[in-house]
Amino acid sequence: MTPFNIPAALLAVMERNALANAIGLDLGQAPFDHQPLIRFHVPLHDAQWLLTEYNPDTQTFFGLVYCTEHHEHTLGHVTVARLAAIRGFARTPVEYDAEFRPDRPLSSYCDPDDGYAEEYFRRPAHTRS
Repeated sequence: MTPFNIPAALLAVMERNALANAIGLDLGQAPFDHQPLIRFHVPLHDAQWLLTEYNPDTQTFFGLVYCTEHHEHTLGHVTVARLAAIRGFARTPVEYDAEFRPDRPLSSYCDPDDGYAEEYFRRPAHTRS
C-alpha cells in the first residue's frame, strides 16, 4: 500500500528525484529544481503541498507548502504521518490531488517577491537545510 494511494510509479519517480539530489549534493552541486509531481490540499482550506521527492525509508516528502491566505511559502520536508494528521475546516483531512498536472519547476510556484526559491536552488550543497 502506498501513502494516500499514490501510484507506485509516481512514487518511484519521486524516489529517483530524491536520489539525484542526494548524489548531486554529495558532489557539491546545487539541488535540481524538479517539477512537483504530487499535490496535496485540504478541502475548504487554503493550504497546499507541491512535492517533488520521496524517501520511502523515512516516509518523508520534500517540496513546497504554501498557504495562499497568508501568502506563506516554505520549502522543506513533511512526513506521511504529519500529512495524515492535519485537519482543516470541519476536520477535513489532507487529500491527494490525482488530477494535478505540473507544467513548470517547483521554484516557479514560489512567491517571486521573496526570492527564497531562487536562492535555495542555487546555494551550495553544504548550506542547504
